[in-house]
Amino acid sequence: MPKIEENTLLSKYTTWQIGGKADILVEVESAKELLATIQTAVEQNTPYTILGGGSNVLISDDGIRGVVIINKSNKITIIGGEEEIHIINDKVEETRHKEIDTEKFYTFQDLDFAESGKETIIELGSGTGLAFAIRQTLREGLSGLQWFSGIPGTVGGALFNNIHGGTHHFSEYFDSAVIYDPETNKTKTVQKEFFEFGYDDSVLRNNKGIIVLTIRLKLYKGDNKQNEHAKWTAKEWAKRKKSQPQMTCGCVFKNISEKDKQRCKLPTASAGYIIDKELGLVGKQIGNAIVSDKHANFIENIDKKATANNVMKLIELIQTKTREKLGIELETEISFLGFDEE
Repeated sequence: MPKIEENTLLSKYTTWQIGGKADILVEVESAKELLATIQTAVEQNTPYTILGGGSNVLISDDGIRGVVIINKSNKITIIGGEEEIHIINDKVEETRHKEIDTEKFYTFQDLDFAESGKETIIELGSGTGLAFAIRQTLREGLSGLQWFSGIPGTVGGALFNNIHGGTHHFSEYFDSAVIYDPETNKTKTVQKEFFEFGYDDSVLRNNKGIIVLTIRLKLYKGDNKQNEHAKWTAKEWAKRKKSQPQMTCGCVFKNISEKDKQRCKLPTASAGYIIDKELGLVGKQIGNAIVSDKHANFIENIDKKATANNVMKLIELIQTKTREKLGIELETEISFLGFDEE
């Protein structure tokens, strides 16, 4: 049965440790419970919001009205053709992985390698922890998810944002998903084209009514040499990110386009580089929110005392300064929850 609480602070459910209260909080542990909870909310005309690992989000100081669903539908199934081979796990205690970084403007190209082998389909509950999925698939000799090592959150969040790890995007490995559409009250399987994937983007960011229940990925079953290489890559990627700022949501802004990079004669498209070297905003602080000196594309929550309002003002300052100096509209790559449209 789902766990239900009322008037619960949401800050503890986010990596930023920021956010007001949920009217009702429901924790679900399977795709079935997730679907049933959403259908109940729809029937009762109650607004609902889904949270996975709580990264890449900023929750309003006023909290979120209606029902907030913490998605813990942690399940991975390996599929062989149309035949199910075995189930890896049905329930797991997932600990939040820290995203790390030893270089301010790291690259991933030197760790890249071409993957090969038999394509193998795996199915995951949308609440499956990404760190857990990486560990388990590598143990099964499947490569692909190692590129996303060290990124906190769930595979549902990875799909929602089409996360990138170095030179790779999550969509490269995506096959299909089972979704629920509240408007039709039906579930259906959709293919890759449905999600309109872009850089740190998918159709889900603009159509939050669509609920992803399960996800199928195509990974590679290579030889032992490739599997060891993939395991090493996952560890090395995490090692390079070891000094990631704490109490953050991850990177706040998208990197700029190649066109803007060339127009402004910048050595990199990194948003962190712009905030640091072009704007000189490292260490800029509003309230208890500060632009990190470890990586300028991260805003840290000092002593867990920053408010969403502090962060919003800092984001707006960075965007204004970038617009004034470079003529670039710096886009955020995070979701804002509980705020009004304005």
